[in-house]
Amino acid sequence: MKRTIVGWLAGPLLLIALGAPAVSAESLGELLRGAGWDRIVGVWVDQETNGQNIRLAYAWKFADKLIELSVKTADNEATALIGVNGKTGEVYQVGADSKGTGSLGKWSAEDGDAVLDLGFVTEDGNEGRLKIRHHLQDADTMVVTIDGDKPVAITLVRSAER
Repeated sequence: MKRTIVGWLAGPLLLIALGAPAVSAESLGELLRGAGWDRIVGVWVDQETNGQNIRLAYAWKFADKLIELSVKTADNEATALIGVNGKTGEVYQVGADSKGTGSLGKWSAEDGDAVLDLGFVTEDGNEGRLKIRHHLQDADTMVVTIDGDKPVAITLVRSAER
């Protein structure tokens, strides 16, 4: 059965108008501050090319609620949103890239690192899964490791760019 745009919007608009139910989950900002990961907000670049090869920008889309992640590499761009599931309290990420790949993942903490378990589907329908570990060496250095048979570690530095 086809639904009109008004039909699709009716549910969310009613929630906005009537007020969404209260949830007890911590906000993303509270979770990040509690884990010491609020420092991730900012622009991170590969040191070798000053961001020409890899540039990650984490910015608050809605203060304390939602982070927008912009990723640029030499041959691709991606955007993702990071937030908290109000029912489960889990930190999720949903995104897409300029090549048509969509992704959905869940963040967790392991030994002080932030770990993203990310599933993806390419434009051609190929599915895959990545585990991406983020380790803050210090306030201005982050090592991102893509796990696999041969893990790939990328050292990023904080950029002065905002």
